Amino acid sequence: MRANVYVDGFNLYYGALKGTPLKWLDIAALCRLLLPGDTINRIRYFTARIQPTRAILTRARDSSCICGR
Repeated sequence: MRANVYVDGFNLYYGALKGTPLKWLDIAALCRLLLPGDTINRIRYFTARIQPTRAILTRARDSSCICGR
């Protein structure tokens, strides 16, 4: 059977990878492991844009420099 795989990157990271030493994942190898009798036709990876928090915006503003003055 041919399989199309759709990966939700946001949930993959926050549900399985965050807080672990794992930073790289071979998604194609994982698909072959999980679907041993299938032919992987395509893999599509989707993720969500992360909205920066106020703390990140404040840090970015405080660390920026205005050069050339």
